[in-house]
Amino acid sequence: MSTNKDKIKQYNADYYSKHKAYHKQYHIEYYEKNKEKLKQHRAQYQEANKSKIKQHTAEYRLQNIEKERQDDRDYYRKNKGNENSPRNKRMARNRKFVRDYKQTLCCVDCGMTNWLCFDFHHEGDDKINTIASMSNRGYSIARIQNELKKCICLCANCHRIRHNGNAWEQQPKT
Repeated sequence: MSTNKDKIKQYNADYYSKHKAYHKQYHIEYYEKNKEKLKQHRAQYQEANKSKIKQHTAEYRLQNIEKERQDDRDYYRKNKGNENSPRNKRMARNRKFVRDYKQTLCCVDCGMTNWLCFDFHHEGDDKINTIASMSNRGYSIARIQNELKKCICLCANCHRIRHNGNAWEQQPKT
């Protein structure tokens, strides 16, 4: 004999299966109507709970490390060579941005204008990452631009000289 709880469960399951399409359409319409409001609410929540979200994400990843790794492997296999994947689109956009930007510059030390030889030299200690790494990892254009503001353009030779000085002159003669 079934209990009252079982009857309620069965009723709910039947009701949901009969009205599934209606509820799905209702949620789609609600989202479309309130898209901006929901976006603002999500942004406010994320801003107010940054550390909580970060901690939860770190804990989840630690507890599910094998699943995370497998998901990463699956995603890579699925999108390897896919030029239309979001990651590849971002990387292509960033490389084009950096290439176009380099073509407007010249070496500040020697005046060379061949953009293929240019490196970006960070002058301060507040370096987040290299420009090449940021563009290949899909950082936003705004973040790359902020990092470019901290850099000067040097050709490869001048860049090596800046970092190593005249090390060949300082070596002891034999």
